[in-house]
Amino acid sequence: MGLTFNNESGNIVIDNEVIAMIAGHVTINSYGVVGMASKRVTEDWAELLGIENVTKGVAVEINQNRISISISVIVKYGVAIKTVAENIISAVRYNVEKLTGMKVASIKFSVEGVRL
Repeated sequence: MGLTFNNESGNIVIDNEVIAMIAGHVTINSYGVVGMASKRVTEDWAELLGIENVTKGVAVEINQNRISISISVIVKYGVAIKTVAENIISAVRYNVEKLTGMKVASIKFSVEGVRL
């Protein structure tokens, strides 16, 4: 599944994984983020993931060409979580909309842990 655009030249499809990679790279490169978090069903803790796994903390849903993104992170101890969240949400929305040409309907930001 993904975004589909039709024009006179043919069809353009942008996969959900591409949108997740955009959101993940913006997030991991943001101030205050230590890593992406992946909540496992069988375990009740967040795993710290490296940069090669930036999509692990990102879930993308597309319904009728409306993009919804969920981001789970681990933040650095001592940062203002609300400020970090607002900055990341703004940056992810801007970059996804700029690169895909579609509006982002919603972004859910979850902090799964804090690290020193």
